[in-house]
Amino acid sequence: MTPAPHRLSGKLTLKLWSARISLLTERSAASFHWVFIWTAVFAILSLFAIGSIWFSGIFWIGFIALFYVGTRKFCWPTDTDIRMRLEKETGILHRPLTSMEDTPASKLSGDPLLFWQKELERKEKSRDRLGFASPVLNFVKKDPYALRVAITLLLIVSFVWAGASATDNLQRAFLPTSFAVDLEKSPTFKLTITPPPYTRKPQVQLAGRTKEPLQVPQGSTIRVLAHSYIGHLTLKTGDQELDLLRDGDTDIFQGETTIPPTEEIKITQFGLPRLTIPITFVKDQAPIISLRETPHAIRNAQLRFPLTVQDDYGLKLIRLRAILAPDQKPMPLLGRPVFEEQSVIAASNGKPVDLAPLFDLSGHPWAGLKVTLLIEGDDFAGNTAQAEPVEIVLPERDFRHPVARDIVVARKFLITNGITSSSRTALGLDLLLQKPDRFGWDIVATLALRSSSSRLLYTPGIETAENVLTTLWLAALRLEDGNLTDTQAELRRALDNLRQAVQEKKSPQEIAALMQKYREALTNYMQTLQKEVQKRMANGEITPLDPSMMGQTLDFSQLGDFLEQLEQEMMNGDMESALEKLEKLQEMSEVLNPAMAQPMPEDMKQAMKSLQDLQKIIDQQQALLDKTRSSKSSKPEDLNKDQQSISQQTDEMEKQAKEGGAALPDSVDRAQESMSQSSSELSKGNAPGSIPHQQQALDRLREAREGMQKSLQQQMQKMFGISMMPAMPGSPGSQKNEGKNFFSDEKVEIPSEAEKKKNDEIIKVIRERAGDLTRPQAEREYYQRLLRQW
Repeated sequence: MTPAPHRLSGKLTLKLWSARISLLTERSAASFHWVFIWTAVFAILSLFAIGSIWFSGIFWIGFIALFYVGTRKFCWPTDTDIRMRLEKETGILHRPLTSMEDTPASKLSGDPLLFWQKELERKEKSRDRLGFASPVLNFVKKDPYALRVAITLLLIVSFVWAGASATDNLQRAFLPTSFAVDLEKSPTFKLTITPPPYTRKPQVQLAGRTKEPLQVPQGSTIRVLAHSYIGHLTLKTGDQELDLLRDGDTDIFQGETTIPPTEEIKITQFGLPRLTIPITFVKDQAPIISLRETPHAIRNAQLRFPLTVQDDYGLKLIRLRAILAPDQKPMPLLGRPVFEEQSVIAASNGKPVDLAPLFDLSGHPWAGLKVTLLIEGDDFAGNTAQAEPVEIVLPERDFRHPVARDIVVARKFLITNGITSSSRTALGLDLLLQKPDRFGWDIVATLALRSSSSRLLYTPGIETAENVLTTLWLAALRLEDGNLTDTQAELRRALDNLRQAVQEKKSPQEIAALMQKYREALTNYMQTLQKEVQKRMANGEITPLDPSMMGQTLDFSQLGDFLEQLEQEMMNGDMESALEKLEKLQEMSEVLNPAMAQPMPEDMKQAMKSLQDLQKIIDQQQALLDKTRSSKSSKPEDLNKDQQSISQQTDEMEKQAKEGGAALPDSVDRAQESMSQSSSELSKGNAPGSIPHQQQALDRLREAREGMQKSLQQQMQKMFGISMMPAMPGSPGSQKNEGKNFFSDEKVEIPSEAEKKKNDEIIKVIRERAGDLTRPQAEREYYQRLLRQW
């Protein structure tokens, strides 16, 4: 009798599956443990944000190699192996599972069959005692130093360190195609390094490590936004530590601080570095300042200081100090040491730059005495440099107005003799008041003289004397220059305020208001200057600026466009372009200053005079042409005399221009030829025959005028960097500026709050992208160009 095959119960089947799984686990661990270690190590490195596209390639090459070796070692468990594993796990002898399929070698009967059946029943009961198998992973022999524990701990720490960026880090490590994920989208870190405004450097946006050390100018600030689920974050900059503060109940931490001298910036968590950024701290160098030549006086006794300055970014101001020379005799009894500061607009950028600031010390009580001058320069970081001391006699201003001269004499008497001479000085001022017609009954001058006299008589003293000296000087200037001195000072202050607004990155509303004040100051100054020049010319004085020349050389429409561009650049934060334009405005203001008109090149002066003479010749030629056409009673010989006179004036103009170094267009000579032909026809009594030649001469003279205007325009543009000449009739510039008047009462429209907010948001995004080092170089250069044009 042959027993039927044994059927497995459901419970026994589960036990066999536990043995199968245990064997698979044990054999997989034995064959693929290096694959697991390899993967864990690369996972740890990736979570610490260490890796690149080559990192992923190395991982997959090693993974495939180790997996292939493990596959060769791996042996799939058979049914016999599974049953033996379960028997061994339970510790039951006599192989109750592996012998389930055993059969007798021959047919049994009687007692052998009985014994066989009892054996089967015994094994059946043994199988009921079988338990579930569990895998046995014996790593002690293979890992006696428990490196598996260290790797596990590192894996846990790396997950905590990575925080919300763990998924992205693992994805970049194990999937090469996703390595180019945009780091800016990762919320883990966002660092903004902002250099000081005066450096003109863009902000730098970071979302992770950098390959090369960042150049960080002195005075830069860093702002950190970080995302973390647990613990707190600390920003370390050198020896300074700043605990980042949680933003409310969110997982965002933030903080801001100034970067001290250091070589790296760290963000740590639980004492472990989360992010390390190497930097190169660029210390602000002290400026270098030197005199190119000895300071010298120009018109109106102003002192010009030819300086050469050098700084890594530029100077903030020039300071002048003066002390009285110890050997000066007689010593004045009034007057304090000079201490004056003047803002400058000079971007050095590490290269030598020539400056020539003006200081007006003619009103100081020590004018006419020997002093020691000390010139100092301060940069924006507070560094100071000093040029070599200079001994010089402070220049005194010469006054043309008789009452102004008398006031200066009285003032000098008070300075020399001190407060003991207060009464005599007051009497001298009263004598001036007795003849108000000498100073045109000027109310301001009258009040200044009356108050000065009264104060010296009734409240004599050092403080009174010093205040009276200032009042008398201002009165003398008013009689001499009218309001020109005040308007010039107002214009200088308005320009300084604009410069400070750019460097301190003021709001668009403040810039618009300051720009309007500068426009008003410039308008006031130009109108006052023109009136003063006309007054001097009426008195028979020779002036360097002629009102008619000002009208020919200054195109206020184009100047208005220039100021609009400047205002737009200041509002958009384009500091470099704005400061360049402010520098040009400063040069223009100095050239328009009557005290500064002398340095103008002689050839330009002669060209301007020739342009005036040419305009007179054009008017005379036009008048002759009109007379020849309309008058039949005029004798040809009279007309010929006029034509010859015009021709002689043209010859004289050419000679003077040649002597003065100014070149005239060839059309002047061709106009002379036409004048000769006209004179020839008139000498024959043929007045109608001379008309075409007169018209041709007039056209060629006008052509010469346009050529001279264009040449002057180019020379002006080289001097100022902006076009100061009127646009030619019919040119694009004339059409653009048609109907525009710079000297109008039209107010500048100040942007609304919504417009300001929108403008600021756009500029902020462009700035962030321009400083984001994770973007391609070409893209960042594009954003930087866009910032300059915005």
